[in-house]
Amino acid sequence: MENSDVRLPMIPRECEQSYHMFYMMLPSIEHRDSLISQLKEQSILSVFHYTPLHLSEAGLKFAAGPSNCPVTEEVSRRLLRLPFYNDLSESAQDQVTGAVTNSRLRALSRHAS
Repeated sequence: MENSDVRLPMIPRECEQSYHMFYMMLPSIEHRDSLISQLKEQSILSVFHYTPLHLSEAGLKFAAGPSNCPVTEEVSRRLLRLPFYNDLSESAQDQVTGAVTNSRLRALSRHAS
């Protein structure tokens, strides 16, 4: 996958990584959905990262009023979590990284332009 619009986690030098998840931010929801589908074809589970708090059931129930958070909503549509856990074998890691690297996101980018 050679798409400069795909972003990986960036940890500032003065911070430490907690290593509790690994995510990617894709250029669009179409890219995210395409990668999810491609990974699923290879029996690799990937999931949406999160629902913005202001759109969650509790956020809607307890908020003082409606919230307008377009950046948060846009980011939430583009984030994708990849398999990442203590017992993930090296061969499974290779399968995930190979599947992502060889994905067809680049072709999707050309069609979107």
